Parts: sequence; C-alpha cells; structure tokens
Amino acid sequence: LREADLLMEWAMGFSRDDGLMWTQYAGSQYFMPGQLLLACAYMYEKTGEEKYYKFFDKVWDAYESPLYATMHLGNELHIPYAPAWFTQPLAKMYQLTGQERLRDMVYEINDRVVQLYRHNADNQVYYDYDGVLSPQLGYWGNNSITAAHLESLVDAAVVAMVDGDEERLAIYKNVIPHTVAFLLRLQYIPENTYYVPHRERVIGGFKKDMVNSVLWMDSVWHLTSAFMKIQSNDLLE
Repeated sequence: LREADLLMEWAMGFSRDDGLMWTQYAGSQYFMPGQLLLACAYMYEKTGEEKYYKFFDKVWDAYESPLYATMHLGNELHIPYAPAWFTQPLAKMYQLTGQERLRDMVYEINDRVVQLYRHNADNQVYYDYDGVLSPQLGYWGNNSITAAHLESLVDAAVVAMVDGDEERLAIYKNVIPHTVAFLLRLQYIPENTYYVPHRERVIGGFKKDMVNSVLWMDSVWHLTSAFMKIQSNDLLE
C-alpha cells in the first residue's frame, strides 16, 4: 500500500483550501473529483486511516451544495454529467460510514436517472432503443453515456439495499434489465458482423451507439463494471 499512499498524497495535493479540486478543464469537474473520492473511499476501507475520510468529507463539503443547486435549478432530468463518478464514491463511503447525506445525494441523482429512462421510453422511435438513459433525445443510444448512468443506478440500488429502502430498490431494479438489454444489443457477435472486415477483431466488443460502429474504451469500462455489480448483487432477479 505504500506506493498507493504516495500516489494518493500527490493527487490529494490538487485540492484547494476550500475543498475544490484543480482539474485540467472546467468540464472535468464532473469526472476527476469523483474519481479521486472513489480512490479515497477504497483507501479508507483498506487502511482505516482518518486522513482519507477527512479529505473525502472536506471535498464533498465543497461539491454538495453546487450539485443540489444545479439539479434544482434545472428540470427534473438534469443531473451531473456521467453521474457514476459522483454516485460511486458516495455509495462506497456511505456503506463504510452510514452518513445519510451521502445516501441522500445518491437518491437525488438516481431518482432522476429513472426519469431519464421514462423520458426516453415515452419518446423512443423504435423498440430497440428501449433502455436508453441518454440525457437528451438524438443521441442514438450513446453507449458510454447510457452505461455511465447504468453504473450509477446499480450503485444506487446497492445503497437502497443497505438502507432497506425496498420501494426505491424495486424502482431501480425495474429499469436495470431494460438498460442491460439495450447495451447487449450494441455488442458485436458473429451474427451482426457480416459487413466488418477482419470480424474476429471486433466480436465481443461494443459499438458506440445504434448508428456508429466505432469501438471506444468508454463503451466498455462503465458497462463491464455495471454488469459485474449487477451479477454480484443479483439485481436482475
């Protein structure tokens, strides 16, 4: 763990005195702080060192109110872009500490993810789009966006299980299989690769969306992570 601790000390140095994280671009505020907080949660779990808990708490103090504000000022579908990067660390730290404010934000974000499913289901032009969780119409079922929302919803379902919120758990579990089925429709299999040169190179991979056949790493990591969590927590039963 020594190397991990040294890396964490370096990464935590990107925090300002007020808890905000310095990031490469302004848009990275939706990704990088949550990625570091997730690492902090895992390090706190592994080591029990209070410095990780205190750092997590300080950074979350800086981001909690702005996130609530942007959601409440927007419509009912507005949530942080790539919500898994906030849901994951909050869900993990909630399981470790039981802080209700972490649970509450997980629910606030993912109740809106459910609304995204309903929005897209009500406006889909073809049944194969059922399960899309894109935040706006016209995305053609973008894989990485939908998969990031699915992973967020899966972590929220785990939180609901720990919290004993059976009603929310049932609502989240109702959406999950629809989105799993949609993402599996994007997978390259022998039957749908007849037009691809060197088809053996793509079988098993996932397309970017229903129209774009490009393979991209963002179309794999949230998806496979969500699928593993679904399997380990029996969320399709």
